[in-house]
Amino acid sequence: MAVTVKKVMEIEAFSESVTLIAGHAGINNVITYVTVSETPDFYEWVSGGEFVLTTLYAYKDRQDLQVENYTELAKRGIAAFGVKVQRFVEAIPQDLIDIANSYQVPLFAIRRETKFREIIQTITAELNNYQTNILLEVESHYKELAKVALVSGDFNEYIRGFGRRAGSSIYCFQADLKLLGSYQKSTHGNAAQAVREKLEQYILWQEEVLNPVDYDGLHIFACVTRGQALGYLVVVNAERLSEKHMLMASQLTTFLTMKLIDQLETERKMLTSLLDELLYKRNLNEEELRELLILHGLKHQQMYRVIIVRGRAETDLSLAISQIRTCCNKIKELLGEALVIDKTNEIVIIGANEQPDDAIPPRWLKNLGYDVFSDAFPAVIGVGPSVANAKDIQSSYQIAKNTIKAGHVFGHSAILYYAHFLARILLLHSVGTPEQEYLLTNIINPLLDQDARYNSQILPTIEAMIFADDLEQAATALFVHTNTIRYRLNKIKTITGHDFFTAKGRYTITTAYIVYIYNK
Repeated sequence: MAVTVKKVMEIEAFSESVTLIAGHAGINNVITYVTVSETPDFYEWVSGGEFVLTTLYAYKDRQDLQVENYTELAKRGIAAFGVKVQRFVEAIPQDLIDIANSYQVPLFAIRRETKFREIIQTITAELNNYQTNILLEVESHYKELAKVALVSGDFNEYIRGFGRRAGSSIYCFQADLKLLGSYQKSTHGNAAQAVREKLEQYILWQEEVLNPVDYDGLHIFACVTRGQALGYLVVVNAERLSEKHMLMASQLTTFLTMKLIDQLETERKMLTSLLDELLYKRNLNEEELRELLILHGLKHQQMYRVIIVRGRAETDLSLAISQIRTCCNKIKELLGEALVIDKTNEIVIIGANEQPDDAIPPRWLKNLGYDVFSDAFPAVIGVGPSVANAKDIQSSYQIAKNTIKAGHVFGHSAILYYAHFLARILLLHSVGTPEQEYLLTNIINPLLDQDARYNSQILPTIEAMIFADDLEQAATALFVHTNTIRYRLNKIKTITGHDFFTAKGRYTITTAYIVYIYNK
C-alpha cells in the first residue's frame, strides 16, 4: 500500500511533533518525496506528491507572494505541507489554511523544537520500507512470469497473476486485435468485445501506439519490437495505476512481447513454407494444397486471389512499416479470410473470394481509405486475378507481381489492378527479343533523335495518348492545343512510316513506346 499522509500520521515520532491544522479531506494523498522549501519560486520545481516543509522565512516580508506560491504548490499536487511555528511566524496564516481546505492539501503546524531532519528521516524511512516491499512483490511477480514461460507460456497464465494483484480485468490482443488471453473480474459476456472496440478506436485515432497510454478507463501497454507493435496489454481500471502495478505491467509486457515474437516467428516460418510450396516446390496435388490452406485458416475458398504489398523504392521502410502493416491488416479484414505472409521485400496476401473477376476492381479496394490512394502512401498494392484452383495461386502471384512492374514504369497510384495492365504485362516478356530490337531501332530511336534535335516532344505526346481517350484529353494533360497534338502525331508517319491515326499504326507505335519504357 502506498505511503499516504494518513499512514505517516499514525507514526508516533511524527504525530508527536505536528498538529493537523487544515486540509483534513486530503489525508489519503500519496506521498512520494519529502522536501524543504525556503524560496519564493519553489513551486516551479515540484512534480506532485511532495510533503513540503517550510519556516515561511522567504515570505516574512511578502505576504502576497506567500498566497500566490502556495496556491501554485497546491495546484501542482503536493501531498501536504508543514509550517514550523514560533520561528519566523507565530501562527499559520489564515490564507494558508484557506488554501489547504480549498485544495484538500493537509496543512500541519510543526513544533518549534522539532528538527526538520527528524521529520525527513521519519517519512523517508516509511518511503524506503514501501519501496522495499514494492521490489519484493515485483520480484515475486517476475519469478511467477519466468515459471509460466518455462512451463507453459500460455497467455492466460501470464495474465492471471497480474490480474489478481491489480484487482482489474486484463486483456492481451495481437496487433490485428485478435484476443490472445484475458483475466476478467466480471463474467459480463461482451466485456472483451467492448475493450477491443475502445482499443481499436484509439489505435485508429493515433495510427501508432508504442508507449504506455491511458484512454477512457483503459491502460494500454504496447508489446514493441523494432519500432513495431506486435500486440497490446490492456488493463481495465478507471483509476491511475500505482507505481507497483506499473512496474508489474512493464514486466508482463516484456514477457508477452517475447511470447509474441516467438509465436509470430513460428507462424511466419509456417506461412513462408506454405508460400514456397505454392509458388516454387509444387510437390502437392490440388486436394493436399487445399487441406494445407484450410490448416492455416483459409477455410471458405471457392476462389483464391493474391495481393502483393511492396514498399516504394524511395520510401524509408523503417519509418513506414507500421503504416504498411496497418494497410495489410485492413485488407485482411475486408477480405474476411486471408493469409498475410511477410517476405523479405514484400508482403503477400492470399485471400478467398466467392466470385470470379471482371474488368472492374472489386468493391473492397475502394474501402481501403483515402490515404492509400494518395501519392504519399509508402507502398504499392498489386492485385492479381481470382483463380479457381489452389495450384493456380502461383499464376495469380506472378500476375500481381508483373502488375506492380508495369504500374511502376508509368508511375501509377498505389493500387494496381491486374485487369488494367494485362496488355502491358504481356510486353514485359518481349524484353531482349529481336522484335523488341526492331521496334526500338526503327521507331523509337528515330523519334528520340527528332526530339533531341528539335525538341519536338513526340515521345511525351505518345505517352499522353496511351492514357487519353482522345486528342482533347491528351492536349489537356500536356497543356497544349489539340492541333499541336495532331501535328506531332502526324510527324511520326513522316519519320517512321507508321500512321498513328490508323488502328494498326497506333497499336505498333504505342507497343514500341511501352517496350522502350520497359527497356529503360
